[in-house]
Amino acid sequence: MVLELISGILNAPLVTLIDFIKALLINPVQISLFYKLWSIIIYIFSFIYGLLLLWNGVMLMTSGHDVEKRNKAKEWLKNIIIMIILIQASYFLYETILTFNSLLTSGIFNFIDPSFLFINLDNGILQGLLGILLMTPYIAILLITCVVLVIRYVVVILGVVLLPIGIFCYFTPVLSDFGKFILYFLGLNIFSSFFASLALLVCSYLLNIDIFSNLSVFVAMAGFLVADFIIILFMAFSIFKAVAGSKHALISGLMK
Repeated sequence: MVLELISGILNAPLVTLIDFIKALLINPVQISLFYKLWSIIIYIFSFIYGLLLLWNGVMLMTSGHDVEKRNKAKEWLKNIIIMIILIQASYFLYETILTFNSLLTSGIFNFIDPSFLFINLDNGILQGLLGILLMTPYIAILLITCVVLVIRYVVVILGVVLLPIGIFCYFTPVLSDFGKFILYFLGLNIFSSFFASLALLVCSYLLNIDIFSNLSVFVAMAGFLVADFIIILFMAFSIFKAVAGSKHALISGLMK
């Protein structure tokens, strides 16, 4: 009874932080906040569609008997049609991808033993003392995790605006490299929550090994640190690739 009371007192400040972290990991990002901005971007693209189709018509008319030019014009027309369909459906496509990632992450998170995330005093004095001594650093790590996940949330929510731009660039020959890296950036940041949850699951299973069984607080701290590292690594790597790709695209464009 006394241990349960002490355990409840120790875990009280952790409950809110862990619930917030869980919500950021498994709940779909609410992109509806940016629906109007997405609509404005789509409206702007509607004028660009007309220009692209007009230009494609000019290419077809001026190609004459040049088979290569005619084939390029037909290929460009096909890309324009695909681009229009994907851009117009980008909001719902993005929402579907986010929901899919949420289901995957939630499925992984459901396998994690809830007691793994909290300080447990039922497994011996050593574990209880470690829990008390490491209370402050554990809270600090949870706060860091909250900040990292909030940053990821903001990046992902802005993705609903970036996605149509990325699709447009991807299907535009001169801007193709920029489009690839926008899509690459969004993909990594969306699914980083799944891999972060997977890291927490793996760490929770370490408690089944004797050497880690009495070090649950250490393992939980390590799990959240690994999850933070994965999200930061995915974000940094995608930015690095985007910058490197942009430079390459710019140099290639200048050389052409």
